[in-house]
Amino acid sequence: MPKKKGTPGGNPNPVQTPQFIAKQFKADDVPEGVKLQKGLTAVRLPEDIADLVNGLGKEKPAWLRRVITTAVKQELMGGEE
Repeated sequence: MPKKKGTPGGNPNPVQTPQFIAKQFKADDVPEGVKLQKGLTAVRLPEDIADLVNGLGKEKPAWLRRVITTAVKQELMGGEE
């Protein structure tokens, strides 16, 4: 039988072991000391553009971070680089 909406559940005291944390993905392209946001920023792209971006494979996250960061610095932060 499904739980009623609003019913408490899940682990009230979650623990991440050092072994678990050590195996988590580390973003190699992020400078030391720079914190990444907890959630994701997502946007739908035109299919032809999405195909090209998705074709980057494992390089996609680093490429997207670099391109978006550069655009934000130029367009939203007054051209700082």
